[in-house]
Amino acid sequence: IERFSRALMQGLEAELGTEVADDISLEVSSAGAERTLIIPQDLDRFKDLPMRVEFTSTDGKADTLILKYVDRDEAEGVSHWELADVKANRNVKGRSLSKKQRQQRYSIPAADLQRVRIYVDF
Repeated sequence: IERFSRALMQGLEAELGTEVADDISLEVSSAGAERTLIIPQDLDRFKDLPMRVEFTSTDGKADTLILKYVDRDEAEGVSHWELADVKANRNVKGRSLSKKQRQQRYSIPAADLQRVRIYVDF
């Protein structure tokens, strides 16, 4: 990053002059722990992580669940999810999901996905 920054500043100085280039600063940041994912490209990349999925439910209301991505059917335009095994989804503190919860599946049309972010469980 440092090498890139120096090369960029040298190029800016050559094109714009030292006075103008000195007024420009370069800031590098990361997307963060709870980054917003690009749908559908990032879903496969972060498949093993729990995700906060914001979507429009079948009754037209906004809904948010902590889910784990399973796969998608591109022909039907639907993504398949299961309930993520995180504290927020557990009925009893300290225990993992119940059998019924582990069997829950969600099929969400791609058009209904509003935002998907990586979920960090502390």
